[in-house]
Amino acid sequence: NAGGVAAMFREPLQRSASAFHFVDSQRGRCCMYDWGFVGSQRAVVARMPGAGGTFSLRDWSLLPGAQGCFARMLTGHKCMDPVAVDHTLYADAVRAVREDLVFVGLQELYNSSVCLWYATVGDPTHPPEPSSFANTRPTSMPGTPETAPGSPIAHRASSTGSSIKSGYDTSSMAPDPADAAVYAAAREVFLVNARRLWGSPIMRNCCKHFAMGCRDIWNLGGHEHG
Repeated sequence: NAGGVAAMFREPLQRSASAFHFVDSQRGRCCMYDWGFVGSQRAVVARMPGAGGTFSLRDWSLLPGAQGCFARMLTGHKCMDPVAVDHTLYADAVRAVREDLVFVGLQELYNSSVCLWYATVGDPTHPPEPSSFANTRPTSMPGTPETAPGSPIAHRASSTGSSIKSGYDTSSMAPDPADAAVYAAAREVFLVNARRLWGSPIMRNCCKHFAMGCRDIWNLGGHEHG
């Protein structure tokens, strides 16, 4: 049961590519058992680029467990558990996003998502703090949203809907249909809640001061706002 859980979702292939580069950089020092990354899967660490190997991003995307991370975690499993993601499992995950989660945010629209979080659960007497928008784990690869020209490394730049395009090159990766369905549901829920709470003082003030007016929300939905 996902009730009481707040979640931030990232475009699935971007999330997986980020995981690949992070695991490569850690050389097995983290992200093993806690990710469900066990058994034969662990052997790939020694074959990754950072260890001088040729194990590629596409190879990673074809690993058992690499696809369906969202679907597994929303149904009580670890991200890369060797659990098959069939229609029933990912349908349950989509339902959890639409019905159970207390909050849904989008990593690509981070600042606007933080504003929506404050509008959802916030106290009008305690306005958003700048530290809530700090990027504590900036991506280290050039050309990704966090290190793009004009984006201060200490803070996430408010996206205008282009973050996915300026992120990792995922063209070689296998598709992830289960998590794509979960992410599509997350986008729908995010937009519904943003429109519902747009008129609240917390949301408007936060967007004005921290998220460039939250224009990215309306760009995502294909609508203008006033």
